[in-house]
Amino acid sequence: MSSEAESSEQPGKPTPKQSKVAGIGCLLILALFIWFVWAAIINPSKPAFTQFSAEYDAEHWLKTQYLRDPDSYQKIKSEIQGDVKSGYTLDLTFRAKNAFGGYTDGEAVFTFDGEGNLKSAVPSQ
Repeated sequence: MSSEAESSEQPGKPTPKQSKVAGIGCLLILALFIWFVWAAIINPSKPAFTQFSAEYDAEHWLKTQYLRDPDSYQKIKSEIQGDVKSGYTLDLTFRAKNAFGGYTDGEAVFTFDGEGNLKSAVPSQ
């Protein structure tokens, strides 16, 4: 009897269950492809704005635009406040060599927009 049941099915033709599984697999692959295209091309995400990136931008500005001896820069402390809507303020306290070769403490206030772009830098000593 089992030989009669096997002979009624055509060789190579998938069963309804196999067809359903294959269809679901194709839909999943298509959904992953669409998500990848959307994430990578249509909606690229920017890196998150962090205190680390703000400090890096502030230190870079100090070393390239303000300090006489950039290699003498030493960070003492930093504090960031704000949010995405209003922007951020970074208060940075540092130590660096002055014109006479001695070390002096300084402060600078940096403002960033909500996306992390440096808007202003105000050093004071």
